[in-house]
Amino acid sequence: MAAAFIGDGRPRIVVSHACDSAEELERRVRASDGADLIEVRLDALESAAPMTDALLRGLVGEAPAPVLATCRPLWEGGGFRGPEAERRRVLERALAAGAALVDVEVEAPWAAEMLARARDRIVLSHHTQETAETRLLAVAGRLAEARPAVAKLVVAANTLATAVPLRRADELLRAAGVARSCFCMGEAARATRLLAAANGAALVYAAADVGGGTAAGQWPLRILRDDLRLPRWRRQMQRYGLVGEPIGHSLSPAIFNAAFAERDEPALYLPLAGGPFAEVLAVAEAWGLCGLSVTMPYKQEAAAACRELSAPARRIGAVNTLTRRADGWHGDNTDGAAVRQVLERRVQLRGARVAILGAGGAARAAAVALLEAGASVCLLNRSEWRARRVAAELGCDAGPLQRLRRERWRIVVNATPVGLGSDDRTPVPGAWLRGGELLLEMNYRPRRTRWLREAAPLGCFVVEGIEMFLAQAAGQYRIWRGGEPPFETMSAVATARLRDEAERLGEAGR
Repeated sequence: MAAAFIGDGRPRIVVSHACDSAEELERRVRASDGADLIEVRLDALESAAPMTDALLRGLVGEAPAPVLATCRPLWEGGGFRGPEAERRRVLERALAAGAALVDVEVEAPWAAEMLARARDRIVLSHHTQETAETRLLAVAGRLAEARPAVAKLVVAANTLATAVPLRRADELLRAAGVARSCFCMGEAARATRLLAAANGAALVYAAADVGGGTAAGQWPLRILRDDLRLPRWRRQMQRYGLVGEPIGHSLSPAIFNAAFAERDEPALYLPLAGGPFAEVLAVAEAWGLCGLSVTMPYKQEAAAACRELSAPARRIGAVNTLTRRADGWHGDNTDGAAVRQVLERRVQLRGARVAILGAGGAARAAAVALLEAGASVCLLNRSEWRARRVAAELGCDAGPLQRLRRERWRIVVNATPVGLGSDDRTPVPGAWLRGGELLLEMNYRPRRTRWLREAAPLGCFVVEGIEMFLAQAAGQYRIWRGGEPPFETMSAVATARLRDEAERLGEAGR
C-alpha cells in the first residue's frame, strides 16, 4: 500500500507534529488539513505511558490523511529515552494500528527484521552531522541496498554549501531506483528541502500552519502548497530560483509558480538562502537550476560571475537575472527597463528632471534606463561621495539628499531599502517635497510604504513598488521562457498576498 502511495513521482507533503501530551497531539492531527501525510512524533510524548493501542488507533483513525509514525531515540536526535525493545514494540503497534509508514533508523539493531516484515511501509532513515561526501555516499549505499519504501538521509548543516555533496548522495539513491528524501536540517540550509523536492524527493517534511514545526528549517504547509505549488513539482521540470538576503518577504516564488501553473509549463521556482554568493551559485549548479533571480546584495557579484552580459547589464554593472547555458551563466538586468516602462505610462521622460535616492544596484539600473530615455538624472545619497562615484561612471549629476528640498524635480525614485518590510522610516522627510512630483517607490512590501503614505496628501502622484516589481518579473519570464507571461495571474497573486499580509498585520495590531 505505502509503496504504491508514494511511487508515482509526486512529492508528498508530510506535516509533522510533536507534542508532550497525547490530547494535544490528537487535536493537532485532526486539524491537519491539506497534508498528504501526517507524521506523529511519538518520541515527543512526555512518557511512554500514553502510547497505548487505543491512542495509536485513534491517531490513525481520526487523521485526515495517512499517518507516518516516528519514535526517534536520543542517540539520533530524538526524545525517546526507553530501551530499544520498547521502542520497537511502539512502532510495531503503530503498524498494526494502520499507520501507512513507520520511520526506522538504519542504525537500529532490529532494522533488518522490521524491513523483512514490512519493507513497503518503512521509511529507513539516517540523521548525521557528517558532511563529507564519502561518508554520505557510504550511508546512501546502505540505504539503497536495504530497499525500503523510502530512504531518508538528513544532514545537520550550518551552511547551504552542504547541499553539494548531499546532491551526489541523492543521485546515488535515485540511480538505484529507491524513493528517497535527502535534505539538510537547519535554518541556513532550509532551501535544501525544496531542492530535494525539485529533484524528485518522495517526502517533504513541513511545519503545520498552526503549532509550528518539529525541526529547524521546515517550511510551513501553506507556503509549500499555496505559494510554491509543490504538489505539481516533478523532477523533469526546469528549475528557477531566487537568491538574495533577505528574501523571506519576496513574492517572486508565488508569482512565478502561479505563472508556470497557469500555462501548465514544466517549470518550478524556489527561494535559495543568502550566504557567500559563490557557494549559492555552486549549489544552484549542482542541483540543476537553469535560471536565477538576483536581488540585493548580490547584483554586482552576479555580474562578475557571468560568462556574458546583456547590453543593459553591462551598462548598469549589475545583474538581476541569471540564465545557465552550456558555457556558463549569462546575465541580464530587467530592473531598468521596468522603471522606464512604469514611468513612461504616466509622464514624458525626455527632459524630465529626475532625482534618484540611493547609489546601489537599483539606483544604477534606474539611472541608466532614464538617461537613455532622455531624462536629466541626479543621484542623491546620504553618502555623497558614493553617489558622485557612481554618477561619474554613468554620466549624470549627483549630490547630497538635501538637494531634494532645495530644487524642483518632476520625478523622485526611491531606490534605497529604507521603508522595506518592518522598517517604517522614510528615505527623506515629507516636508522636502513640494507637491506635484511623481514618486516611484521601488520597495513593494508594505504595498504603501510610509514615504508614499505621507506624500499622497501633499499632492504628489505616487506609484507603488509592486507595479515595478511585476514589470521586472515579466522581463525575467520573457528571458527564461520566451513569449509573454500571464501577467494578470501574476498581478492577482501578488495583490492577494499583499492584501492578506496587511490584514494579518492589522489583526495582530488590534
